This record gives sequence, C-alpha cells and structure tokens, in this order.
Amino acid sequence: MFWDSLWLHNASPWIRWTIIAIGIIVFAAAAIISKGTLIVPMLIVALKGAVTGFVISAMIASKGGGSIADVAEAALWGALTGAAMAVSVAGGVGSVKFLKAAAANKKIVNAVIQETLAGSGDITSTHTLTLNQAKQAGSKFAGQGSKHMAHGGGDVFVKKSGDQVFRFRMDAASMKGSHKPHIPHFHLEIFSGTTVPKNLIVNNHIPLFLR
Repeated sequence: MFWDSLWLHNASPWIRWTIIAIGIIVFAAAAIISKGTLIVPMLIVALKGAVTGFVISAMIASKGGGSIADVAEAALWGALTGAAMAVSVAGGVGSVKFLKAAAANKKIVNAVIQETLAGSGDITSTHTLTLNQAKQAGSKFAGQGSKHMAHGGGDVFVKKSGDQVFRFRMDAASMKGSHKPHIPHFHLEIFSGTTVPKNLIVNNHIPLFLR
C-alpha cells in the first residue's frame, strides 16, 4: 500500500497496530495508577498527537503523488499512530510523576504522624502540608472507625483506641491561623481516657500550605 512508503518507513500493519495497542495499554495503566487524574490530560495529548499525525501524513502522501484514497488512508493511520505515541509518552511520564508524588506524600504524612506520637503537650510541627496531605494524615491518624463531628465551622474526626482518644481537627479558626502558631494549620491530637479535650497528651499544630 502507498502508506508503506510514508511516515513509519515501510512499517507493516502489525507494527502500526502494535503502536496503537501499546498506546491503549499505557492509557489504561496510567488511568489506574493515577486513579483517573491523568485521563483528561492524556485525552488532550492524544487529540494533539492525532491532529499532528493526520496533518503530517496527509501532507507527505499528497506530495508523494498518492490518490485521494491513499492520502485518506495515510492521514487515518497518521492520526491513530500519532495519538497512540503521544499517549504512550504522556502516560508513561505522568505515571512516573504521580508515583513520585504519592511516595513523597506518604513520606511526609508518616513523618507528621510519627512526630505526633512521639510528642508531648502543645507542639508545632516541623513539616508543612498541603490540604490534600493534611486529609491523608488525618484519615490515617484517626483511622477506620473514626466518628465525624462538626466543630467550629470545620471537621473533626475522633476515634477511641484502648484508653486513648485520637483526634484529627481542621476547624475554621485553625485554618485562618487565628491562634498559635498564627498561620493556617490543622491538629493531630491524642488524649488519655475518654474525655476530650481534657487529659491532653499531645496537640500537634501542623502548618498548612494553602494555594
């Protein structure tokens, strides 16, 4: 076919279909790894790749003296392979970035929790977390079985474990930095017994990075 002398340098159909299959596999894998966050970016990249492949392939076919059918075939394959290659690159790079970010989030979340468990009294964390990281820390700190309570225009999750109470608090006053350390923050707290907020063991004020 005329296409064989064009863009992919005499590529056989199975090579072209392999490229497309790889693109589909990478798209699916990246979507799963990123929990869906990379779907829209990859679709945008795929569209750009398809348009680029379509235009370039059509131009080459036209200059090569191909018939209208040849040009159409070349443009179609160019669009498909262009989209697949673009998605393969974007999905691969995006997945690596997502995994690195997830690892960094896990590291700082664990560090804040360990800091809280080792602390005593009122302390201010040495770490600054994003809002998403704060929610991850709160969810892991309070854990499964925690109860949600409205508190001061914000959210509080409390869980009793043995003779201790674990509390994740993100109230409006803390988010505004209305009290010490006078910057936006949230709290990870531990109390002894079953009475809150008495019998404080540790109250970690963790600064928030709000964009």
